[in-house]
Amino acid sequence: MPFIDMPVAELRTYRAATDAPPDLSTFWDQTLSEAAAIPLDPSFEPVQARLGTLDAYDVTFTGYGGQRVRGWLRVPARRDGPLPCVVQYIGYGGGRGLAHENLLWGAAGYVHLVMDTRGQGSQSTAGDTGDPVFSGPAHPGFMTRGILDPTEYYYRRLYVDAVRAIDAARAN
Repeated sequence: MPFIDMPVAELRTYRAATDAPPDLSTFWDQTLSEAAAIPLDPSFEPVQARLGTLDAYDVTFTGYGGQRVRGWLRVPARRDGPLPCVVQYIGYGGGRGLAHENLLWGAAGYVHLVMDTRGQGSQSTAGDTGDPVFSGPAHPGFMTRGILDPTEYYYRRLYVDAVRAIDAARAN
């Protein structure tokens, strides 16, 4: 159970006093327009993961700055038509893992795309996508990489990769 310092009724109506920067929408509109101008170039290569009920694919697509991002796509082997898709982003420190890991969504009948988290994958699950852009400061880890400049911030790259992962899932 989390520790909270307000009654639940107050938490439900609480709004932070901090306002969004006035150029926030413009910044993200421009960032996503720049990303969309670069071809997605998705690739879905079948892999022999020996999963009797799922087909597995090694996925690559173009993410932020034209850099390639990897993932896994798992699709129920027996399907009669289009299926709903879950796009999963691994949390801090994790990567896409191995083709035979994380099978819940596919086993439940969904198409499942797991996006690799650039520069991560050393804690819970292995990663396979580097982060060739690094600008300080960083202490320790990723949350502070480039934090002093929104155009250089790590999460700008990661969020664009996430949007492009959805585009890749829709392309399949």
